[in-house]
Amino acid sequence: MKGRAYIPTSLGIRWRLSDSDEVDRWISDCDRSDDPQSVDEGVDEGAVGGGELSEERGESQAVEALEDLKCVVTLGLQMAACLPFNTRAILVSLLMAICVQELVLLGVYSTPAVELERQRTLDFILEKGQKEVAQLEACGQSCSALRRLRKMLPLMQHIRNAPSEPNPTELGVEATISHRRVVECKWALQQLKPWIEGSIPTPRGIVDKVLQLLAFARRSGKGRVTANNVTYSWLDMVQQQVNFAGIAKPREDAGTSTRMAVGEQLDFLSKRYGRLSKALTHSIQSALSDTPLEEPRQEHHQQDAQQLLQNQNIVHQQQHQWTNHPSNINPGPSSILQPLAEQPPAQTAG
Repeated sequence: MKGRAYIPTSLGIRWRLSDSDEVDRWISDCDRSDDPQSVDEGVDEGAVGGGELSEERGESQAVEALEDLKCVVTLGLQMAACLPFNTRAILVSLLMAICVQELVLLGVYSTPAVELERQRTLDFILEKGQKEVAQLEACGQSCSALRRLRKMLPLMQHIRNAPSEPNPTELGVEATISHRRVVECKWALQQLKPWIEGSIPTPRGIVDKVLQLLAFARRSGKGRVTANNVTYSWLDMVQQQVNFAGIAKPREDAGTSTRMAVGEQLDFLSKRYGRLSKALTHSIQSALSDTPLEEPRQEHHQQDAQQLLQNQNIVHQQQHQWTNHPSNINPGPSSILQPLAEQPPAQTAG
């Protein structure tokens, strides 16, 4: 008999993961609303707010975004190792979709220096993704998310050869906003450090909040891809080559979209991520107060977790100042975490 696990959508809806059709529905929810004007998609671009972005600044932001994208994959897979099979497959599929989007956005206008780092990042993510698929298949189970993940990797391979349209200004815009999305994902995944390093099961409520933030990064990144005719045309061509519309469905209207300036976009993301990070922080604080950590290291782990939370909240508050100073993004190095044993699915009433 299959165990039940539940996962929230960005709208707070919870679906049972043991049913493959409902897994499809949850994954599709990340793809919902292909309307370029949808506020949930965070659609934007257009004029660059706060002055013209130099080529050097654009390259620097792009390289940092790619480096942090590798951190997100590393942290995300360590989180995945703690989860039940179905939830794990969905998380990995979500991570790979986020990676494809960012690699597309940073590839269209990339310079030779950025393209070199993009190729390295792509190789790293493909290797990690292939190993994860092999581990999931070794479990002897199957689910819709795993089938989707199998198709996602060939799609990623096909975005290796980006169209050559170097544009320092557009690269700077995409890199600045991409870096913001990626660093928010990295921050959320780092919140699991006290439980993972302490070999303590991560509370399901915390896992849910992290997944909600990742799902928003998926939607907002997809919005940037579909709002830009250059990036969307390339992605659409690649999806047709592999016969898998795993990132964005075919767009009925190929016309030009109205897009925000980068300053407006960063402000929009700041508000959304602010709410999501606040919910995650509250969930962590509740878990630390409501579920005492195991003896004999209970007090030690609680103090470590609370101190980490305080320190990372300070960093996160500084990150929200990027709206006015996007060039000052310089997050600290990620933690190297150790995976937990798989956590049993939560039993939640439907």
